[in-house]
Amino acid sequence: MTTAEDPLSRLTRFVQQKIEEDHCPGAVFLVHRQGKGVFKSAQGLAVVKPQPIPMRLDTIFDLSSLTKPLITALLAALMAQKGTIRLEEKVGRFIPEFSDSLKRELTLTDLLTHRAGFQDWLPLYLFGGTMADYLRHLNQTPLLYPPRKMVVYSCIGYIILGEILSRVAGVSLDELALRMIIQPLKLSRTMFRPPSSLKPEIAATEEANRYERERVKEYGIDYKGWRQGVVWGEVHDQNAFSLGGVSGNAGLFSSADDLLRLATQFLPQSEFFSPPFRELFFKNFTAGLDEDRTIGWQLASTTGCSAGHHLHPSSIGHTGFTGTSLWLDHHAQAIYILLTNRIHPHYRGENMNQLRQDYHRLAAQLFL
Repeated sequence: MTTAEDPLSRLTRFVQQKIEEDHCPGAVFLVHRQGKGVFKSAQGLAVVKPQPIPMRLDTIFDLSSLTKPLITALLAALMAQKGTIRLEEKVGRFIPEFSDSLKRELTLTDLLTHRAGFQDWLPLYLFGGTMADYLRHLNQTPLLYPPRKMVVYSCIGYIILGEILSRVAGVSLDELALRMIIQPLKLSRTMFRPPSSLKPEIAATEEANRYERERVKEYGIDYKGWRQGVVWGEVHDQNAFSLGGVSGNAGLFSSADDLLRLATQFLPQSEFFSPPFRELFFKNFTAGLDEDRTIGWQLASTTGCSAGHHLHPSSIGHTGFTGTSLWLDHHAQAIYILLTNRIHPHYRGENMNQLRQDYHRLAAQLFL
């Protein structure tokens, strides 16, 4: 007679199997439900090259695009709640460098919900390594799509947003995040630009920028800024790296426990938001378009998204290119964190949606 496997063992075995199948060298998962406790595990390796380092529960990850909702969108909503900005204000008020009337008439909400019409990505660093260079090139680049007619997930809008928030506050984006988010929440393992002393505690990413090197070949530009060796302890995203490691689209580093604390700020127990502003993160601003998007987040009601079918359709989530994922089910008061180093030491070319959907299915069973 065999003993039925308990849900936590089943989830742990699933993650270990994905590591053994080389979906990623290692992973940390954390599942929390209000009143039901926290389940977490660390498996595999945080670093394979240049030397093996085991994954730990407090390993720090390059969160990549999780920077968008957890810093940029969160700051925008906090500043709107304080009355410092209005989310329906026009971009042209803050970015006079834009001469194109279409771009000037975009609102902050358009940028926050990926309905502005920018293409998904541009290697802005090919045209200069400062924000002034980035804005100059963007001014010369027409929108790819009509604003508010479709959702195109784009790093461009969040790079612009980060600059807007910095200009309004009069300080750098990382300093603003430190003052308004990181210090108030006492997040000891959350930061931009980690110090070199923390490097052994950080999960490594890709070797020698190979993924982006391939993507930019079509431009025919002899770019000299590529990094050699494994990118480890500094942001992988080259647009953010060229800006000194701080951008509205990428650059944030954090650990699973700190992420749990951050994620809680979007739920009813938030220390930051009154209900009307907290609801902005769950309101569908792109109804009738090809994705369901809120301020900073994707809704689980979006067809084919990484949430899968075991989270409530009103759940919100985001993923990061480096292999990170966070989903919040406010209906069940549950938080699902899955942090991997899937592009270390090389990019595997895999869409992780199925893996993440299976993770959420197994993780949701912890609370049955």
